[in-house]
Amino acid sequence: MPASKSTKIKSVRYNAIVSRPNPAEKNGSSEKPQAKNEDESNIRKQELIMMTRVIEDAIKQKKEGNKSPFYELIRQINDISNVNPNPKKLRLWCLAFSRTMHKFDATCSDLVYTLLNFNWTNHDNNLVVAYVMMLVNLVAVYPSCTEAMLEMLVQNFLYKDDEVPKMEKIHGKVHYAIKTLLPSIPQEEKELFHVLYREFPHKRESLGAYIVYVKNLLQLIEYTPSLQHKILTLIFERMIELDTEVQGQIDEIEDMEENLDKFNIDLHTSQDGSTDFYKSKPEEPDFEVFDDANVDNPDSDIEDSAPIVIAVDIANGIQKLDCIIKLVLDYLDYSHKNGTREQRTRLTETIFIIFKESIMYTIKSRYIQFIPFWYFSLDKLYASRFIKLLLDKLIDDEGKEITREAAAQYIASYIARAKYLVDDDVMQCMRALIQWAKNYVSAHKNLIHVRDESKHEKFYRIVQTVMYVFCFRWRDFRDTTSGNDIWSDEIKELKDIVESVFCPLKFCVENTVKMFTFISKSIGFMTCKEYKGTKIKNDSVLSMEEYFPFDPFRLKTCQTYLEGLYQVWEEIPEGSDEKEQL
Repeated sequence: MPASKSTKIKSVRYNAIVSRPNPAEKNGSSEKPQAKNEDESNIRKQELIMMTRVIEDAIKQKKEGNKSPFYELIRQINDISNVNPNPKKLRLWCLAFSRTMHKFDATCSDLVYTLLNFNWTNHDNNLVVAYVMMLVNLVAVYPSCTEAMLEMLVQNFLYKDDEVPKMEKIHGKVHYAIKTLLPSIPQEEKELFHVLYREFPHKRESLGAYIVYVKNLLQLIEYTPSLQHKILTLIFERMIELDTEVQGQIDEIEDMEENLDKFNIDLHTSQDGSTDFYKSKPEEPDFEVFDDANVDNPDSDIEDSAPIVIAVDIANGIQKLDCIIKLVLDYLDYSHKNGTREQRTRLTETIFIIFKESIMYTIKSRYIQFIPFWYFSLDKLYASRFIKLLLDKLIDDEGKEITREAAAQYIASYIARAKYLVDDDVMQCMRALIQWAKNYVSAHKNLIHVRDESKHEKFYRIVQTVMYVFCFRWRDFRDTTSGNDIWSDEIKELKDIVESVFCPLKFCVENTVKMFTFISKSIGFMTCKEYKGTKIKNDSVLSMEEYFPFDPFRLKTCQTYLEGLYQVWEEIPEGSDEKEQL
């Protein structure tokens, strides 16, 4: 059978229906509106019937060996979708494909990927609903296209300069599509996350690319809660990469803070601050959606689910880190306030796991750790649990040295800087550390004549932790109501530990030792006689370093989250000629 003849006949028949004059136009204004609408609906139905036949015939002839009608159909779809877009015709084609999807087989892959390249996000909601209906039917009969379909959807979350003015609506439609499709996809969690992971912008991409993608990931969690842990872990991994890169760029932050003021990086863009994604109802179709559409009622809102996009071209790690931390804090704040008890519990577990598995072992990160710092302020039970976690890892004899080192650094800095901690938590922590050190001195004092300080590294870490906390919180450890300084019993025992034969002032980090001895003398706690008149020097061969994770936070955009929670360094008592800050 000659291919050209068959194709030509179908084209003529189809065009005859499409170009048929509108009876309402012919009769002029005297035609009743209801009759006009009925006529238009009948024309659309006939168009749909013809399109359905064209698709069925193209697939049938391809199976019989005549591929020309099949590829002519693909050409027409590409033309009406991308070259000369016609939303109404595209919508009808989507309905026609939904009707004929059961005819598809493995030989239709070219047509399938043509359908996935539809230009659908730039049109009205009626087309979006019809297109998503078609995708639901497609994935049901052609599951091998699942990854390509999800990839097409997720790639709409990538930053495009030419789409900035309309990107919010585009992303809303994509979220609608993903939410509608997921129940139809086998292993949807694994399939979707695989694509999300792969499409995450490279760290060298622009600030806009990062903001847009992270916003959409966080918004996606709202309707795919099973992916919360994986998505948050992914975002933290990327933030850690940025954090480790900007360690040497701290001096640049102040010069860049003014630029951040013009950025809108709030996660929640609706006026009431909510993250309800589907708020605006799709337009009513101007034609009948037939019963064989085989999808749920598309009354869900499509738009208003996407972020306000920032048109920027600044690929700077510090800005990206600042903005993403702000987005994550927004998400955690909203989720904790509005979630159920079960949802809060699940979120809290995720934060603890991310800290234990990723943040804690990141060498000298500067900012990421402030996310759990802030989060644990939301409930005193979180803070108590965090302290217990760090104590267990520091005191555990079976743990690795790198774990004890990180735990010592974190617990010292956390107890010193977390202004929201209750007194009982602080004292219980100090009591546990001082008691451990006291017991250690009693058990090992007869062995100290063997000069190998590295054998006692754990002891020195713990004592250094106590001294650092003391420097910040010494006011909390004394009672002055009687007119005299009355120190708590636990803190008094610190004197014996400091003056023990282990000589911790000689082997702990120099700056901490120097500040501890200065404050102790100034407030009359102890004189540290052993080192009086002698320059304090760190002669230690130990590997201890001076790193305190919660040193001052200098990222401006998310700084507001720490207001009232962070203990700044207070001046040394008056009367001293040596005032320093840690």
